Amino acid sequence: MTTATFALPARTLHERAGAFAGRGWRAYLVAAALLLPLVLPPGPAQLAALDVVNLGALAVFAAVVLLRRVPVVVPFAVPLIVIGAASLLAVTNARSVGASALSLAQDAYLVAWFVLLVAVMSRQGNLRPTALAWVVVANLAALGLIAQAARAGAFPGQLLSAEGFRPAGTFYGANMAADYLVLSVFVALTLVRGGRSAAFAFASIALLVVALLVTKSNGSLIALVIGFAAAGIVWAMRGEGARLRRLGGLALLGGVLVLGAFATVEWGAGGEAERIGSAGVLGRMEKSSTSRQAIWSQLAGRLVRNPLGIGPGNSVHQSVAIGYRVRPSASFQSKEAHSDYIAYAVERGPFGLLGHLLWVAAGLALVLGGRGPAPRLEWLRAAFAGGLVATAVHSAVIEKLHFRHYWLFLALATATMAASRFRPEHPEEARP
Repeated sequence: MTTATFALPARTLHERAGAFAGRGWRAYLVAAALLLPLVLPPGPAQLAALDVVNLGALAVFAAVVLLRRVPVVVPFAVPLIVIGAASLLAVTNARSVGASALSLAQDAYLVAWFVLLVAVMSRQGNLRPTALAWVVVANLAALGLIAQAARAGAFPGQLLSAEGFRPAGTFYGANMAADYLVLSVFVALTLVRGGRSAAFAFASIALLVVALLVTKSNGSLIALVIGFAAAGIVWAMRGEGARLRRLGGLALLGGVLVLGAFATVEWGAGGEAERIGSAGVLGRMEKSSTSRQAIWSQLAGRLVRNPLGIGPGNSVHQSVAIGYRVRPSASFQSKEAHSDYIAYAVERGPFGLLGHLLWVAAGLALVLGGRGPAPRLEWLRAAFAGGLVATAVHSAVIEKLHFRHYWLFLALATATMAASRFRPEHPEEARP
């Protein structure tokens, strides 16, 4: 079981089925999607505009649940319990208890918001307005990133260059912007229906990919390619018969795309072979990998001394030698772990990492085994599976679990593919 249900005795559960199905909640979901990329300028304690709206929504949500006695389902309860227990154990080793408390408070806020999102989305019936709002504002964010690069002289001339100006737009950094763009691509895929809808979706994807290239985020590009491959495999495995033929064709297509992308990036812009090296993608990836490995080796040393973890949020509070600083202007403290998996292993110990892996696996299992909208079930399954694989891959080189867009995407996938599991007021719909 990956979910837990908390329900008070009900007079008539069916009377409360519409508690979160109204237009007000639908408007909130659209507003949340529109506010996702607006993280700058930050408010107090680095709150974004969306967080202010969410705090109000959470207060209303709690009031409705308690006063109207609406059953609420907590998705992926087992991974959450494992992560919570491991985190509390790791706090005993924390150098900064305040940093751990802040990290755990942020975890609690994001999980509570995720529970709200799934509860509301699973009762809405039609999540297309939310997805459409996401893609529309993502297109605007992409245009903003491209315009920012153009003003700096980095577009279009440096589009395929791995070095140079990296726009961040309204995000904290280029990598955060790129992560948002990757998930936006898969949200756009869910909008494909044919005709004008398909044209808008594919045009949006093309724009998002261009903006992604502008950010020069290697990890995001790799995650996008692997996510596309995963979506293709899931799509190929639909139905019965001819699976080997479809998989073979997809493997061939994937190989051509990878080779084409490599040739374009490494030999593009005039076919100058000298671009390979420090100015090419592989050269930049080598530099990025070297800096991350330096941080990871330092963190691994602390994990050996503290097997239960060094405490949530404490990876940044270690002193490092000057040779391990990521940039010349950096302080003598380590930067963040640059990997969700490394961060969980080091900060929350092996059980924390296990909980995180269970969380990732539970999301994929739900999407792959879900029974979403019948007319477009397999297409949606492929799109959401591709997005979840892409974000899981990107987690290897970036800490992104605090990005709000990750949680909204996961909630979209969860509620779309398994809505009946999160509406306990209709138990007959939840039967296998």
